[in-house]
Amino acid sequence: MKFRSWTGTKYIYWGFIDGQFISPPYRDDKIITDVDQWSGRKDKNGSDIYATDIIQIPEDWDEYGHNCGEVYEIYFAYGGFRLKPKYESRAKGFWLEDDGEVIKLGDARQNPELIPKK
Repeated sequence: MKFRSWTGTKYIYWGFIDGQFISPPYRDDKIITDVDQWSGRKDKNGSDIYATDIIQIPEDWDEYGHNCGEVYEIYFAYGGFRLKPKYESRAKGFWLEDDGEVIKLGDARQNPELIPKK
């Protein structure tokens, strides 16, 4: 289990990393609450994918159909990591697949301009 906490200027990574527990960061004697959990997945380039990361589906129509080239924010809901739906609805969004083909573009906190418009 790995996590990252946003301090307002940078991320601090904590949890069980390389077999050792690294304690969560504190600010004013309180644990920093802006926490993203690692999905257990990596992108095409080997980067860890966390909740709030922004990913792009590969440009491969035969493999991904209408979703090819689309950009999504990752979020945790309904027991797993999903691609946040682009439109307000009851849709839950697609599951984040463990295929290592998506490309991580950034994250919602440092790159809000990457968040798909609804």
